[in-house]
Amino acid sequence: MNGISSGWLIFWCSLALVVVSDSNPAMAQKATPAKESKTGDGAKTTRRLESQAPQAASRKNVGASAKRPATVTAANRDDDVEDDDEDSADDSELDEPPVPPQPGTAEWYVRETARLRLEPPAKDADKLAVEKELRQRQQKILDYAQKAIGLTHKDPGKVRVFQMATRHMLEARLQLAMSGDEDQIATLYDEARSFYRRDPKSAAAAEGAQALVSLAYYFAENHPQDAAHWQREFSRQACHFLKAFPDERRRAVPLAYTAGRVCERHGQATEALACFDLLVRLVPETHHAEEAEAIARRLRLPGNPPQVAGQTLENEPFLLDDLLGKPVLLVFWSSDSKAFQSQLAQTLPAIRKGAKAGLQVVGISLDDDRESAVDFVTRQKLGWIQLHSTAPGEQGWNNPVARMYGVFDLPAYWL
Repeated sequence: MNGISSGWLIFWCSLALVVVSDSNPAMAQKATPAKESKTGDGAKTTRRLESQAPQAASRKNVGASAKRPATVTAANRDDDVEDDDEDSADDSELDEPPVPPQPGTAEWYVRETARLRLEPPAKDADKLAVEKELRQRQQKILDYAQKAIGLTHKDPGKVRVFQMATRHMLEARLQLAMSGDEDQIATLYDEARSFYRRDPKSAAAAEGAQALVSLAYYFAENHPQDAAHWQREFSRQACHFLKAFPDERRRAVPLAYTAGRVCERHGQATEALACFDLLVRLVPETHHAEEAEAIARRLRLPGNPPQVAGQTLENEPFLLDDLLGKPVLLVFWSSDSKAFQSQLAQTLPAIRKGAKAGLQVVGISLDDDRESAVDFVTRQKLGWIQLHSTAPGEQGWNNPVARMYGVFDLPAYWL
C-alpha cells in the first residue's frame, strides 16, 4: 500500500480487506450493519443474519406461548435435511387421555407444566410484576417436571412421559438461565451433561444439547460484554449437537450453519471454520453445506490470492493474476443494492483517492442484466474495471466469483 495516505489506510482498515500480492496476500471480510443479502429465491433484500436464525425467545415471553425451547433455525431450509425423528417434532404435549390423570401422577405433572407454559401473564401488570410472575411460573414448571421425571425415569412404559417432562424442565431452565443467573446457567449445563451420560442417544440428551446451543446463541447476540466467549461456545455446542445426534439433523444442521455465520460475522474465523467444515463433511448434500464450503474457502484466503477471472463490461477478458504484486480493491456490488448506493457518498471519494495513489480497483457486478450495470456505472462515473458475467445462469447471485467465495451480502469490499 505504498503511496496511500494514512487517512486512506484508516478508512480501508474499517472495511473488509483482501490484499492481492505475491509477497503477503491477506483477506478479511467485515459485515456492515445493513447489507443487501441473498434470499431463497435469488432476490436481493436488506436483512440481518437474524433473519436466517431467529433469536432465542426473550425473557419477556418466558412461559407465555412457546411450545419448544428457544431455538435457532435457518429460514426456508427445512427441506435440506430429512426428518428422521417424526416423534420429536410435534409431541410437545401428551395426547389427552380418555380419563383426566389423577393429581400426583407423572401424567398430571406433565399436563400441568404444559398448561403453565401456555398460560398468558396477568393483564395490566407492570413489567417488574410480569417478570416476577414468569420467574415464579418457571420455577413451578421445574418443580412439576422434576417430580414427573422422578416417577418415570426407571419405568420403560413411561418413556414418552419422561421425555416430555425432561423437555419441559429444560425449557424452563433455559428461560431462567437467559436472565443471566449464573446458578441457572450452571445447572442447565449439569442437567444436559447428566442426560447425555445417562443415554447419549436419548431424546433427553438431544434436548439438553439443543438447549445449550440456544443459550449460547442468545448470549452471543445479546451480551456484548462477553459476546466473544459465547460466540465460541455457540460454535462448540452447535458442532457437538450435529456430531452427537445424527437423528436430529433437521435441527442441528441450521444451528451449525448459523453458528458459523455468527462467528464469521464477528471475526471468529477458527470457530466459523469448525462449523462450516463439519457441515461439509457430515451433510455434503445440503444447501447449508454448499454455502458453508464457499464461505470456508473465503476464510482461508489469507496467504492465497482469490481466483478472479471474467469479462469486463466492455467485453474484455480479465484475470486478477495479472495484478499480482499491486494493491487491489475488489468491490462486490449491485445497482439495486440500497446499502451500496447509500455508502457511495463516502466510499467513492476514498476509492478515487486510492486509485490516484496506485490502488487497482476491480468491481464485480451482481446485477441480473448487463444494461442495469452499464447504466449505473455511467451515471455514478465509476471509472474502474467492472466485471459482469453474461453467461447463462451466471447473473446476479449466481456470479461464479461470488459463489466460489460465499459472497452473500452486498456491498462487500476486499483489499
